Formats: sequence, structure tokens, C-alpha cells
Amino acid sequence: MKKRPRFSKEEDKKFVDTLKLYPLNLSNAFDEASKELGRSRLSLKNRYYRTLRSMDENKVVSCGSESGFSINTKNKCRNADGVLPNQNLQSIGIIISHYSNLPLQYKQKVLEFLTLN
Repeated sequence: MKKRPRFSKEEDKKFVDTLKLYPLNLSNAFDEASKELGRSRLSLKNRYYRTLRSMDENKVVSCGSESGFSINTKNKCRNADGVLPNQNLQSIGIIISHYSNLPLQYKQKVLEFLTLN
């Protein structure tokens, strides 16, 4: 069995940067990072779920929290033509859209969090 090289800090940083470009579509982020880093999609997926997701500095990448706000980040959000939108430029719009669709109890939790920080 071929021994796989460990992930370097530079690879982790590039991978996290790619994840931040597609915060609502981890599947697409894994595909893009695979092309950029020359790693298999599966190895990147495992790296994210086993290591990177739980690190404090990567919490911004996650689309959910322990308090319950969550969406399925594995779905590919494509338009009618099957094209993935560039979510990097739409980040604030995406956040506002998801906030406006939250139940009142979660909106209050978000506001409490923002006023404490």
C-alpha cells in the first residue's frame, strides 16, 4: 500500500481558502480544492470532517452551529442551467437571506450573540 503524504500547513490554508469561497456547497469546494492541490476529493473530504472542521479558526467555514442553525452543505446549489453561482461575491446576501428565513427563536439567538461580541 502506498503511503500518502501528510497535509502541509500551506495545503490546509489553501484548502480552507477554497472552502470559504463556497460556504454553502462543500461538495463543490472539495472538487475545486482537489484540482488545485492535486489531492483526491475523498482525502480532502476526510481531512475536512476529521480535522479542519473542529478547529476554532475554521468555524467560519461551517454552515451551522451547536445551537441548531444548520443547512445541508452537501447539496449543489445550481441555477436552472446547472451552473454553480459564484458564492464568494454573494456572501453577505446569502447570510441575510438565511437570517431572514430563520424562525424567530433563532433570530433572537443570533442577535444576542452579536450584541455580546
